[in-house]
Amino acid sequence: MHHQRGKSKEGVLTRIILKSRLREFWPRHGGLLALGLACLFSSVLIYSGVAIAFLKVPLAASKMQILAETLLLATALMSAFFLVVRMLARRSIPQLGCALASILYILTSVVYGYFVLFEIDQDSAYGVLACFVALADVGMLLLWGKVCAERLGIRQALLIIGLASVLTAAISCLYALLPTVGFIGLFVLVSIVAAVIPLLLQFAAHPLYDRAPQESVEAETDLDTESQSQIPRLSSRIGSLLDVILIPSLGMIAFAFVMAIMRTEFRESQVPYLAMLALCGLGIVVFSLVKTSRFSLTGGMQLTFLPVMALLLLAVIAITENIAAGEELTTILTYALYTSAVIITLSALCAVAHAGEFSSEVIFLATILAFSAASYLGQNVASCFDAAYINTAVTVITTVYAFILVLSRYVRLHKDSSWDEIELAQTSDGRGHMTYEAITLQSIGSKTEDAVAQLSLRHKLTKREEEILMYLAEGHNGAYIASVLFISPNTARTHIHNIYRKLGVSSREEILRLTHEPQ
Repeated sequence: MHHQRGKSKEGVLTRIILKSRLREFWPRHGGLLALGLACLFSSVLIYSGVAIAFLKVPLAASKMQILAETLLLATALMSAFFLVVRMLARRSIPQLGCALASILYILTSVVYGYFVLFEIDQDSAYGVLACFVALADVGMLLLWGKVCAERLGIRQALLIIGLASVLTAAISCLYALLPTVGFIGLFVLVSIVAAVIPLLLQFAAHPLYDRAPQESVEAETDLDTESQSQIPRLSSRIGSLLDVILIPSLGMIAFAFVMAIMRTEFRESQVPYLAMLALCGLGIVVFSLVKTSRFSLTGGMQLTFLPVMALLLLAVIAITENIAAGEELTTILTYALYTSAVIITLSALCAVAHAGEFSSEVIFLATILAFSAASYLGQNVASCFDAAYINTAVTVITTVYAFILVLSRYVRLHKDSSWDEIELAQTSDGRGHMTYEAITLQSIGSKTEDAVAQLSLRHKLTKREEEILMYLAEGHNGAYIASVLFISPNTARTHIHNIYRKLGVSSREEILRLTHEPQ
């Protein structure tokens, strides 16, 4: 009896903690964001889950190959073109362009629904429509990327995108249950909601935003005149961009490629996929609320959880190869791995855009390009294989994906240790390592925070530099700072260099002395 009461008290306490953390981290307009993203995921036609829903209509199924290939190729080309222009011109997309993208998105959804409902049977019409859909999808995804970048850090992104995944699974179930007319009507309604919500949020008054935009290296607002010569050129900016988004984007690329290869099996096993999408989304929501330590770009989700999931999938494939239920279990685990990967990827990309080092347009154009190109390549690869070899192809892809993640973790750890060795070697005396350890063992309290605030005010540090100074005061190196702030190591080095110069110090040990010892 007492044991049951103890369990009930623990359950109540857990619910109270989760509710309090939800209130703490839930972004303003979080409900609208989750609903809008769910509607976006349920209406954007470059996503295989939406395309599969139309296969229930015979004519749409016969035209899907033309639409899908043209749409994916056009999306890849358009996003590549806009990405090059954006990186060279370094100008944001005007709000008028966002409004036009929303209108075009609604119009193309209505036209495509009309084509399917009234059985328009012209291949050329579907090809032309696919080009307009590609333009609308790119514009709408960029608009949503801008909205999410303004509001969602990593924890908020995991909450909202995880919840949106659950809602997406529910909408997809309605697609499957409704008759054709109801399904098309719901698709158009969902498209309208997906297009209207970001406009409402984007054109809202600035006090509704959760944060002021972060200082950006790209915008040259965070570096003073003396250090502007350190701003990287285009090639260096591309390198920094890849350093930040390459590993997270692997989850998106693997998801797109695998779903394209498994398109036939995906159509026949949509229920397990939707179940895994909802469960993984819910699990990530709970995880983001329960986790108390800081999230990082190269932390447990990206380079621990996903490699373990991939290795588990490979082990199950090997063990259950000759078991009757092995194929179903493999399919479920495949969906669990790649749906988790894509949710974590989208959340990480939102956090990178939120950090402000690169514009949201650059980040999400690169993501759209990678996703559409991987989907297009996956469809063409699948057409060259017999259905019997699909599982083999998925196994090979998962093996490569797991290997890259494990190798990336090793490289990151090696870079982190190298950074530590370099910084500790630059201390002013021969006892740098011992002194560093003694200082970093101290607890970080209000006195340290006050010291950082006073130093920041006295030496005119920017908000970003003050934030980084606090991490340095906690004893963290530049690699850790870059990871938790979702910025590139090059940018972290630049900020640390500016802090050193403004404070008149030359090592991390001196930073620790300034922020810990009485002044």
